[in-house]
This record gives sequence, C-alpha cells and structure tokens, in this order.
Amino acid sequence: MVMRVGGLASGMDIDALVEKLMKAERMPLDRTFQKKQTYEWQRDAYRSVNAKLKTFDSYLFDNMILSGKMNQKTATSSNSDLVSVTAKGNASGNISIGGVSQLATSAQAVGSQTGAKGQTKLSELGITDSSISLRAIGADGNLAEKATTINFNPATDTVNDLMKKINESGAGVTAVFESGKLSLSAKNMGKAADGAGEIINESNNDVFNKLGFGSDNVLASNGQNAKFEVNGIQTERSSNTFTISGYELTLKQTFNAGNVAQKQLADVNEKLAKANDRVTAFEADVVTANAARDNAQLAYNGGRTTAFAGKPDLETFYDNADKNVLKALTDEDIIALALGNLAGKIGAGLTAAIEAMTDGPAKTKLAAMDVADVEKLATHSGELQGLKDLAEKEQAFNVADTAATAVQANLTAAQADVVALTSQQAEAEDFAAKNPATGTTVAPVTMKASSDTKAAVEQITDFVDKYNAMIEEFNGQLKETKYRDYKPLTKEQREDMSENEQKLWDEKAKSGMLRNDQIVRDGMAKMRMTFMSPVGGLGDDSINSLAKIGITTSSKLSENGKLVIDKDKLEAALAKDPDQVHRLFAASGEVKKDENGRTEDTRGIAWRLRDAMEDMTKQIEKKAGKDGATDQSYGIGKKIVESDDRITKLQAKMKDIEARYWKQFTAMEKAINKANEQSGMFAQFGQ
Repeated sequence: MVMRVGGLASGMDIDALVEKLMKAERMPLDRTFQKKQTYEWQRDAYRSVNAKLKTFDSYLFDNMILSGKMNQKTATSSNSDLVSVTAKGNASGNISIGGVSQLATSAQAVGSQTGAKGQTKLSELGITDSSISLRAIGADGNLAEKATTINFNPATDTVNDLMKKINESGAGVTAVFESGKLSLSAKNMGKAADGAGEIINESNNDVFNKLGFGSDNVLASNGQNAKFEVNGIQTERSSNTFTISGYELTLKQTFNAGNVAQKQLADVNEKLAKANDRVTAFEADVVTANAARDNAQLAYNGGRTTAFAGKPDLETFYDNADKNVLKALTDEDIIALALGNLAGKIGAGLTAAIEAMTDGPAKTKLAAMDVADVEKLATHSGELQGLKDLAEKEQAFNVADTAATAVQANLTAAQADVVALTSQQAEAEDFAAKNPATGTTVAPVTMKASSDTKAAVEQITDFVDKYNAMIEEFNGQLKETKYRDYKPLTKEQREDMSENEQKLWDEKAKSGMLRNDQIVRDGMAKMRMTFMSPVGGLGDDSINSLAKIGITTSSKLSENGKLVIDKDKLEAALAKDPDQVHRLFAASGEVKKDENGRTEDTRGIAWRLRDAMEDMTKQIEKKAGKDGATDQSYGIGKKIVESDDRITKLQAKMKDIEARYWKQFTAMEKAINKANEQSGMFAQFGQ
C-alpha cells in the first residue's frame, strides 16, 4: 500500500491533481459502464414488448376463443308468467311448452312430537350414537353415490347443534326443529330416479327414531318431478329450471294440466304396450337361441367323445392347444405336417426340415409359427383334421352360448321395463283421474331465440381497439428518436445533477432502444399476415375472412397495419351466422395441403395471431431472455456478462494507475521536502 503524502512540501493540491488525472484514465471504464447500461435498457425494452404480447395473448384466449359473446343470443317467451326463458349460445329452433301438469317440489317430512326443545341435549333423548349418515337427491335427480357422515357428541351437543351440523354438512338436507318436531327437506327438487326416496338414513342407529321419525330408513320420499309437454313430447324433469336445445326454461305455473295428464297416461300406456311386445319377442328369441346353443353343445360334446375315445393324451393336447391355430390350418398345412417328415425333430433340426420343404403357403405358415407349437402339431399330424373340425364345433357352441346369454339379458331388461312402466301406469292413471281434461286450454308457450349482435360487435370492437393500441405502441418504439449524444450517466455525472435533470437526461438516453428493430418489425409483419388469408373449413365462404366481415387494415401508411371496422358489414355477418363469425376467430385448426397441393389454413384468426406472437416472443427471448433467465442463456445477457468482466478488469487497472500516481507524487513531495531541509541547513551555515 502506497503511503499518500499531500502537497505540504510542494504546496500543490495533490488530491485534485490525481482526481483530474484519473478522470481521463477512467474514460474506458465509463464507456464500458455506459455500454452495459444500454444493454440492460435494451433488454428491458424487449421484455416489455414480450409482456405486452403475453397480456394480449391471454386476452385473445379468454375473450376471442372462450368467450360466448360473439354467438350470444336472446330469447323471448310468449307468456313469461307461465314459462320464462333465457338463451345460451347454442339455442336453436323454436320450443313450445304445450302444458305443465305438475311442478317439481322438494321432498319433505315432519316427525312426530318429541316434547324436546332446541336446547335439549341429545343424550337426554336417549341418543347414544355419535354419528349419522345421510344420502339425499342431487341436482341430477339421482341419490348421492356416497352418504355424508355427520359426527356429534350426544353428551354435549343439543338438538339445535345437530340441526346446525346437518345444515352445514353438504348432505343436501335442510333440518329445522321447532315446537318439539323435526322437519327434514331435500335441498334439491324432484323424485329420486330409483324411487327409493329422496332422503335416506344409512346409519345403523336410532337417532332419527328418537327424533320422531320412527325406524324406517327412508326419511322423506314425497318429492315430485315437473311434468310437462315440450314440442308434443311428454316428459319430466327433477327441477322446474332446466335446459332444452340451448334454452334455459323455468316453469312457473301449471297450465293445461288435465289435457297434459291425459296425454301422459296415453304415453305411458304406449310405452308399456311396446315393452310387453319386446318381452314377447325376446321370449321367442330366447327359445330359439337356447335351442341353437343346445344343438351346438350336443355336436361339440359328441365330437369330443368320438375324437378322444381311448386317447387321453390327445384330449390333453387339444385342451391345451391354441384353438385359433387349429382352426386356421388348411388342408395343405395338414398334409405338410403329415408328409414333411417333421415328427420327432426338435429345435434346429425342425427349423432345417421346414426350410427344406417345398416353397408354398404351408411352408410360410409353419416357418412363422412357434417351434414348440409346430412340434406338438407334427406329433399329432394324423389327427389334425379331426381336431380342426372339433375346434370349429367348439367355436360354434361358444358363439351360440354368447348369443343366448345376450338374448336372455335383453329379455331380463325388457321385463324390468315392464315392471317399472306398470308402476308408472298406475301413477299416471291416478294422476289423470285427479286432473281430468277440461276442454279449456291456454295457448302453448313458445320460445324463440335471436342473435344478440350488439354484444358481439362490442367484443370484436374491443379486440380491434386492443390490437391497435399494442401496434401503436410497437410502432412508437420502432420510430422513437435515438439521441446519440445522450449516453447513460455515470455515478460521478449524476452527483453533479439535480433529480429533475437526471430524469430528463435518462429519458433521452433510453429513447430509441428498439428503433428500426428487425425482430419487432418482422413480428408485426407476421401478425398483419395472419389477417390476410381466409380461414378454411368454415362452410360459408362469405364469412371466412376478416375482410368479408368488415375488418381490414388501414390504408394509411402512417398507421402501419392498424385495423379498421366497417360496422354495417360486421353486423350483417353476425346477423347471418354468429356462430361462424365466432369460429372465424376461435376455430382450432392446422395448416395443411388440400388434394390439389394448395395450402389451406383452418386455424381461426385468434389462433393464428397467437402463433405469430409466440414466434415473436421466442425470437425476443433468444436475444433478451425472460424474467429469471441467467445472463449466459441469451444474446444481450452474454454482452452484459462481458461488460461486467471488462469493468472488473478496468476497475483493478484504475486502482493500480491511481496507486502509481500517488507513488509518483509522494516521491516528488519527499524529494522537495529533502531539498527544503538541505536548503535550510545551508542557510544556517551561512549565518
């Protein structure tokens, strides 16, 4: 370490002199720092482009591909007091509700008087169990597949505590305890499809017995389905709100109940009659199929008796053999096995014997077979014809047995249908008796859907606005002025400036980081190209490109590819086929060649644009990386690393140079000081 001596002897400001000298020496270091800072700003500018691309990519997916606004529809009901309606994007055709004979209701049951209060502890009612398990009807009209278990402590929990736990359990049951009675209601409407009840207690305990529900595990079974006529068809749903053909309907009142009830009875009678006809037909089929199976079995059993009489080894061979191999043997194969002198040969000898056979189908087949199988067949070559016939009889029996089993299953299913329909017939007869046809009818309630072009126009306009905003920003960066005289400020330069001066300087120094950048320019050109060609495979060629629905690129060169909309043309396309307009943007397709060798692109505009932006993003990431990437993994990062290495070396060099200057000035000061001392001595001698 150099001892620094100030200008005491020389009277010079050595610190200032060294500082000025070092300022000149530091110029290469400052230039390297400024280069590094420029690289970092350029990297950040590229990454800001990618951030905007990512934001717009998410927008495209969420709003142009998944969004239903472009095929949004509105629906009207001719009598919304009876049936209200909303339309989904796939609503099609007209729906007519001819009448509603019954609205859906939830199952509900009330237990007997217990004399208890809400604050009564469960143990005071004699309850010792600590859990119950409930299954209730779901929104789909079926009982839950699994029971919901609800735990409690009878020693500390009250009746109200149990009610709270049931209501919060997600079991699909609402429990209310008032005036000594328990009420249970299914949260979902309708009658359980299997008819077992809508609230089932699957606990092996007497909790509900002690709460006034007796010992029956079916706690509530009086749920009702909505019964109605839609487009002349008699049907039902477990809820009063449901979807048909894209229309979400809500039944509000019954109307034309008697007439519909009579039609429903007639419908059940027709179904029951056809079910009985199926039973009769399947009964005849069963007789025929069983006879065919029995005959095939007799033939097979007889064949076994004849083939294996006194030949247990042959029977064992047959039972262990591949029946498909036996059935596939041709007459030529059997002759080849019998006359080819293959019996007794094993391993390589058998392979050589097959190779020595005359070329033909038999040789080809034997050569392809497993050696062990050929050995077994050759051993029994004299019986192969009989074994082949037996294998065919066994196959015939198996086919007949499978057919008989299938026909019996059909009969069993048809008989079950008859049982179920007989029960439905009794219910329908009872219901029709309670709801006789009056002759007075209300006009059917009709539902119609129409395209809501307003929402679609708003969505497409928003897409164009966001795209144009992104393009305008990129264009601004490409055209941004580059102020070459404004280099990044060094630490020393910043110390001589105010904050406002630093801010203004930095704005000019950062300007033009992507001026005329090739990656951004090429990326924007590819994005513009995605709008040009039609989208293949859509159907209607009058709505297969952006230009045909009124969206084109601006003719102004200054706008550099912005989109403009002809709203009249866009609204006409949406009115004609909103679904195809949506697919024009959202169709997931591919670039392929047609039968004539021409390229066809079936990707929707949004997918094309996303692919073009992905290519641009990858090019930028290759040059500027992405957040979290190491500097060595991308182009600009490597330059930053090189700058850091050069800065480190230059900083070390600056220390050496500064030390050298101080060493030189220190030596000078010492020399002057020594000269001064000698001069003083001479002056003393002169006196």
